[in-house]
Amino acid sequence: MRHHLTAACSVLLLAAVVAAPGLSAAATTPGDRDEVEERQGQVEQGLQSARDDLTHVSAELAAASDRLAGLQAQQPGARAAVDQAQAEASAARQRDAELA
Repeated sequence: MRHHLTAACSVLLLAAVVAAPGLSAAATTPGDRDEVEERQGQVEQGLQSARDDLTHVSAELAAASDRLAGLQAQQPGARAAVDQAQAEASAARQRDAELA
C-alpha cells in the first residue's frame, strides 16, 4: 500500500516538473508543438495512473478501517472470555490444591 502512495506522489511531482516547463515554453515549430503534446500526453497518463493508485489505496484503507472496527468490537467479548477462563483455571488449581 505504501508503494502505491509513493508511486502516486512521484507521478504527481513528475507531472509538475515536466508539464510546467513544457507548457510555458513557446512552441514555435510543429516539432516543438508535437513534443509538448507528447509530454502532455505522458503527464496525463501519469496523472491518471496516480489517480487510479490513490483510488485503490483509498479503498484499501477503507477496508482496513472496517476490519479494525470489527476487531475492536470483538475485543470486549474476547477479554471477558479470557478473564472467565483464567478465573475458572484459578478455581480449578485451588480445588486441586485443597484435594492434595
